[in-house]
Amino acid sequence: GVDDICSLSLVTEAALLHTVRVRSFRQQIYTRVARILISVNPFYPLPIYSAKYLQDFQDAKDSFDLQPHIYGTGHDALRGLAEGNKDQAIVISGESGAGKTE
Repeated sequence: GVDDICSLSLVTEAALLHTVRVRSFRQQIYTRVARILISVNPFYPLPIYSAKYLQDFQDAKDSFDLQPHIYGTGHDALRGLAEGNKDQAIVISGESGAGKTE
């Protein structure tokens, strides 16, 4: 279960699904594909949204220095705005009831 699918020597649909499944079993619900974040809804609370996690991402120079997390997506967008880069967009997609509003 690698953090970033792009680090696999061979990227296939099966490899992606296997990686996401392994990480999900480890309660690592976030997996990267470069700057894209895949999330799996565990359907139960996880202790990964604490002030400590938020502070870790606020202090990070790059979200890739830390485990994949939705806070990293926010970090990257805010950093892009602060550095004067182009407008930022975050797309959240998933099936109805998948936990997008959580």
